[in-house]
Amino acid sequence: MIDNEFTQSIQQWLDTPAEERSLQEGAMLLLRLNKNMFMHQRILKREDMALLEYQLRKHLGIRLEGMTIDAVARMDAEVVSAVAQTLHADAPEEQEAPEADEAVLPTDADTPQATRRGKRPDHDTLPAEIQALYERGGELYFKMKQAHATLSTMEDAPPCDRYEYCKALKDLHDSYRRGWEEYDNYGKPQTAQLTEEQTKAVGAARKYISTNKAKLAKAEGEARTALLAKMQERIDTLTALSQVFTDEIKDELQSLGLNFNATP
Repeated sequence: MIDNEFTQSIQQWLDTPAEERSLQEGAMLLLRLNKNMFMHQRILKREDMALLEYQLRKHLGIRLEGMTIDAVARMDAEVVSAVAQTLHADAPEEQEAPEADEAVLPTDADTPQATRRGKRPDHDTLPAEIQALYERGGELYFKMKQAHATLSTMEDAPPCDRYEYCKALKDLHDSYRRGWEEYDNYGKPQTAQLTEEQTKAVGAARKYISTNKAKLAKAEGEARTALLAKMQERIDTLTALSQVFTDEIKDELQSLGLNFNATP
């Protein structure tokens, strides 16, 4: 729960002209925020007003967006996990080197190009703005990969220091998913508006399928039978809610033994 009065106290301190600010008062505000006695003593000993202002502005930005430090930490974990799954699921396919036995990634794997599998067969007939979404998807993939790598070097940083990078990564990921949804679904029949509960069910089902399809391909015996049944439940849920699949994804899942015969 955000303490709005405390947030206002931070805002008032920052709004006070620099020459009129109380170093001790500001340092106590920061200590209440981060419980970092070492930093508190360092600021007072060195009279480091610049560090104090930077830290308070950083925390104020988070609080003004209605986020507690615990909420920031939860968002951080969720975003990093979701992006890691997307980067893995949409990574360029490996291809055999023409004059070597080792497998290599396409040359555009680490450059801002359209690297995602799943270009529509009718891509060249689509309007220019829809075709551009495919190119944009490649660019966003590259930026997400860079941002995710940056966060991976900040594992020991506190949530407040990771927040700005995490928020930027979330915005990239949201734009990436929206772009592919628009590209994949262009020209297809519009589905009915889903409720919040149905939307969550769709997201959970797609995530489960994306996470487990590789496991299904390797599973055998009873383990495969059980996983296949769980995967089919998710397919049936998505089909019943009139969700669409790209031809590539549909072919891949059918090859694993899943079917799309449920009636919406």
